[in-house]
Amino acid sequence: MRSISALLALILAAVPAGADDAPAAEKIAALSFLAGDWQSADGGWRAHYVSPDNGVVLSYSEQREGGRVVYYEFERFAVEDGQACFFPYPGGQRAATFRMVELDAAARRAAFENPENDFPTRIVYHRVADDRLVITLSGGGPEQVFDLKRVSE
Repeated sequence: MRSISALLALILAAVPAGADDAPAAEKIAALSFLAGDWQSADGGWRAHYVSPDNGVVLSYSEQREGGRVVYYEFERFAVEDGQACFFPYPGGQRAATFRMVELDAAARRAAFENPENDFPTRIVYHRVADDRLVITLSGGGPEQVFDLKRVSE
């Protein structure tokens, strides 16, 4: 994970937020609750989020089965057109853009939506405890919940 962190940090440094994007950049900064390494109880799902330096959060997630990576996704949380957005790259390919529709920084909860996407149309990140992050994907299919425990900061 250390080499992935270094790569993400280099990419992060190259994508500054503009001054006119300040309110949206503040929303991205509020996503600092995502920072760190997380994994499911069985260790099959792992995620790494960098802190929101320069108005961007980058992440890498993977699903493992039998010691092999069977799925991976890169993610970017950043400002686009003055709005806080989430950009997933499942399997490394750019997918739909999700706009932030809710933010409760005190509750460490953020929701993103794209009603045009097939599945999911809504993604909620909620740090329910210092050592627990719950990610819920819903809309357009059966709800998926990723209940993750902190591995490290």
